[in-house]
Amino acid sequence: LQRAGPQPRRLAAAQAARVKP
Repeated sequence: LQRAGPQPRRLAAAQAARVKP
C-alpha cells in the first residue's frame, strides 16, 4: 500500500511523461 498523495498514480504518470517526449 503506497499513498503519498491524493493521486499517487498521477505522479507516476507525470514522471513517465517527463522521461518520454
